Amino acid sequence: MNELDEAVIRKEFIDLKPLLEEWGKTVDSILNNYLDSLNLSYERVQRKPKYRVKDVESYVSKVLYRKNYACPIKDTTDKVGTRVVLLNLEDVFTLSNFIEKECDTWVCLEKAQDIDKIREQNPNVFTYQSNHLIVQPKPGNYTENQCNLLTCEIQVRTLLQHAYAETSHDTVYKKGHSNSPIVLRSLATTMAFLETADDKIKKIYEETQSVTTPKSDLIGIMIEIYRGYVSVYSDTNYDAGITERLLSLFDERFYSQTIVELCQFVSDNEADVRAALTQPQLPVLFRQPVILFAFYTIRRRPYYLMTNWPFTRESLIQVARAMNISDDAIV
Repeated sequence: MNELDEAVIRKEFIDLKPLLEEWGKTVDSILNNYLDSLNLSYERVQRKPKYRVKDVESYVSKVLYRKNYACPIKDTTDKVGTRVVLLNLEDVFTLSNFIEKECDTWVCLEKAQDIDKIREQNPNVFTYQSNHLIVQPKPGNYTENQCNLLTCEIQVRTLLQHAYAETSHDTVYKKGHSNSPIVLRSLATTMAFLETADDKIKKIYEETQSVTTPKSDLIGIMIEIYRGYVSVYSDTNYDAGITERLLSLFDERFYSQTIVELCQFVSDNEADVRAALTQPQLPVLFRQPVILFAFYTIRRRPYYLMTNWPFTRESLIQVARAMNISDDAIV
């Protein structure tokens, strides 16, 4: 029989809640700073961390009726939790490694759930997958006893793993279908497909990082040069649609030519390029590195570019003026 006193465990949790809120904010801040340092595109970070302190009633229910803890306030490791959802499985492993081994602010007590171990130990089972890591603050801002109580569960998973988790929890287990062979079989089949898809997405990222094309090389060079003029530029500002519409006017041979000549072109026209990219209010097109390609092509192949310009006439005039081409010369 459980001898725990409900009033006591409720008060313990309520008294600790302000510190849990504080610790949750700290964990989120550290995770966000690390994600920012990776310079991932916004698509790759599908859900940024947003901590949540356990509801008081949920906590009481868990320790009194669902678990058998000797010291609930210490043994409950998810009193506060946060979750990061990423697009690429490799990013999940990178962030998890940081949480487990590299952070100076906390101690990672355990990896309560490990994607690799799930796959290794149960190769014939397709079920819930997510990395769950339990962290507590290092001594310094808190007493030793507070550190032991301020455990936070960090969940790190892919978007597909998140979709499975939400589906299985919300529509299966909450609705009482956890013993249905048909439903469980469907869940396992779904997880098998999602696991394969996650591995394929990971491979796509690996291949695109190791294999380059003239177009990808050109984009990389434009971004590098552009950053020299627009220091606030971030990869999260990159607009693939604008870039592709302009680059698609030309073929791979022209990309290769541009790669060879672009740096020299920018150097020869440094004053004009700098003036164009340091305006107080940059036009939309000028906020993208591909503007350098527009500058280059309006000088190298003006008639072709003007005839096939895919954007507004106003934006073409802006490009022409930046390169000292008069409005009268625009086709």
